[in-house]
Amino acid sequence: MGIVKDKRTGLYSIKKTIDGKVYWKSLKTKNFKEAKVRAKTIEKIIIRNHYQNILKPSKKSFKEIAKAFIEDKKRRQRSPLTIKTYERVIKCKLNNNLNGNEQTQRLYRRHLSVIYNWAIKKGLLDSNPYNDSPKQTIPKISYYTQKEVEKILDGLGNRKIDKMIKVLFYTGLRRGEAGHLKEEDVLDDLIIVYGKTGRRTIPIPKEIKPIFDDLEIYTFNPESLGLALQKRGLSATKIRHTFATRLVRNGMDLYRIAKLMGHASVKTTEKFYAHLKPIDIKNHSDFLKL
Repeated sequence: MGIVKDKRTGLYSIKKTIDGKVYWKSLKTKNFKEAKVRAKTIEKIIIRNHYQNILKPSKKSFKEIAKAFIEDKKRRQRSPLTIKTYERVIKCKLNNNLNGNEQTQRLYRRHLSVIYNWAIKKGLLDSNPYNDSPKQTIPKISYYTQKEVEKILDGLGNRKIDKMIKVLFYTGLRRGEAGHLKEEDVLDDLIIVYGKTGRRTIPIPKEIKPIFDDLEIYTFNPESLGLALQKRGLSATKIRHTFATRLVRNGMDLYRIAKLMGHASVKTTEKFYAHLKPIDIKNHSDFLKL
């Protein structure tokens, strides 16, 4: 948006470009401060009228609204990853394929609600069918039982993947975090982890400390690690849930678990693990003992 003064009349006008189309509207004032105030209101009217003209009432289909939404996101230089997520949700909506578990359903509703609210703001729709969020239930998580953990750890050899499996069970690292682990990220007693919620540190349990002296464990990448685990019939996510479940059941408080897991909020930890029954163990080093 630009505010331009007419040299001949002294009146200010607003210049607004949308989708390559230029709109001019007189602000009918010679006072710049007053022109700035009026420009904000006029700009909203110009934007609303622009999109209403593009999408006539008979053409207000979700497909066209979604297309205009994506174009608007790209103009605002949003993250390509964010745009791809919206495009995927839109594709599922157009194909009537909004299926999946509870977490997936919530992702669909959240992104579709943003699209519909955007359309309402632009004057393209009157209501948002995704405004009402369903009550969240306790999510079902999959983890290895105590006997399964013992069997897996007892069956480990001295190969690279065996060492990494043990690291996963004692640190709760995400697959991507473990796959990007570097030698310089390991200090005497701490691992520095760069996860999706930022940087965090994890104490190194004595059971796995010698493993980090072996340089071959730093040669994984997330894809190769995932394939190696799959060949063993294991899942990094399931191991991660096992790590947290063992801590909860052995009495560690959720705040400390959230820090170890790299959760952005302790509410995430509560959602997944608060229903598990803890027992009282005082010493931190005992929390991961079998």
